[in-house]
Amino acid sequence: PTRRSSDLDFAEAYRLRGLAAIVALRFGHSSRERSRLIVAANADLTKAIELKPDFAEAYLSLVDLKQEIAGEYYDDVLGLDRRRPFMAMDQIADYAKAISIKPGEWDLYLERAFLKKRSGDLIGAEADDKKYHELIGLRRMYVNRPPLSEIRAMGGR
Repeated sequence: PTRRSSDLDFAEAYRLRGLAAIVALRFGHSSRERSRLIVAANADLTKAIELKPDFAEAYLSLVDLKQEIAGEYYDDVLGLDRRRPFMAMDQIADYAKAISIKPGEWDLYLERAFLKKRSGDLIGAEADDKKYHELIGLRRMYVNRPPLSEIRAMGGR
């Protein structure tokens, strides 16, 4: 089916309303209100993607939502988060979709590399890190961070 231009305009409106709900999550709310905001943000971002399947920014907004949700489950005392690996896998999938839409966006590879590294996929992280460096045409970032392969060689994770 052919998409109408109004659908494309509404896709951006749904994404922005979803982002507003994500921002609202950062303020102190009751657990009931947080749940309502999470459901609303997810529904709006899902609708934005439904209206415009090649909307990379909507996928990245889903990553933001999942990062916000993952923060709720972090145990500050033990430093454990049993749900974080599953959340990271969802976020990595959202980055993969955004990258398939915008393969030249170097920052997507860098962010996905960090997520892969945190989830234990060092080979995948290194591949994304290499692609990031390839796209920006530099061997080092402006903050002089060495590539992940050098960090691993130095005994880092």
